[in-house]
Amino acid sequence: MIELKNVDKTYNPGRPNAVYALRRVSLHIEEGEMVGVIGPSGAGKSTLLHVLGCIDRFDSGSYLLDGREVSQLGDREYSRLRNREIGIVLQDFGLIEEFSVLENVMTPLFFTPGMRGKARRKRALETLNQVGIGNLASRSVTALSGGQKQRVAIARALVNHPRLLLADEPTGALDQKTSAEIMALLHALSEQGHTLVVITHDPAVAAVCDRLYYIQDGTLRDGSAADMARPVVASPAPAQEAPPAAE
Repeated sequence: MIELKNVDKTYNPGRPNAVYALRRVSLHIEEGEMVGVIGPSGAGKSTLLHVLGCIDRFDSGSYLLDGREVSQLGDREYSRLRNREIGIVLQDFGLIEEFSVLENVMTPLFFTPGMRGKARRKRALETLNQVGIGNLASRSVTALSGGQKQRVAIARALVNHPRLLLADEPTGALDQKTSAEIMALLHALSEQGHTLVVITHDPAVAAVCDRLYYIQDGTLRDGSAADMARPVVASPAPAQEAPPAAE
């Protein structure tokens, strides 16, 4: 479903403070897989997620999503792809505090053609029931526990029935018991056919994934359980060093 080939991403290109966030990154993810991405802080994990989620464009290389070359899409097609086929769960939940649980989950549907008021409400309620918190629909998100907020964030990511779900440290702000519940939920979504990419520092999360990738200084390789023992603080990297030339 996902194939990256030699993807580069540079922030502040051509300037003395240029940061090469991704260096010739290649990966392949099959439909229905649950893949973890691990690595130290500042290694490029969030940049990779933003590229996969069509939040940020990349500088060079190829990104095939279900056979389509993402780099060739215009801005409107790019936004439509992100809204309809990709769900993103943020580390800090990213909920709108002024909205109720139901209103937060309905938000992506306002950008979905053909979804009217009653249909939006029905779809949002169905999705809340899917993640086990349909009884909280009318509650303010400020009155929720961390685990409940994460379920709301997952419901919002799922409400457009995306095939690809991306999660950035989905258990980072949760206790051990709640983390296990959230990972069980994400694993169940994978078994239902969703493709999941999970950014994590948590060994328990990594253990649930079908495969792991390890990223450091913007370079990606196949990962292993042993990589979870590596320090989470990034080692000093030559920020101004250009990525290697293509072969």
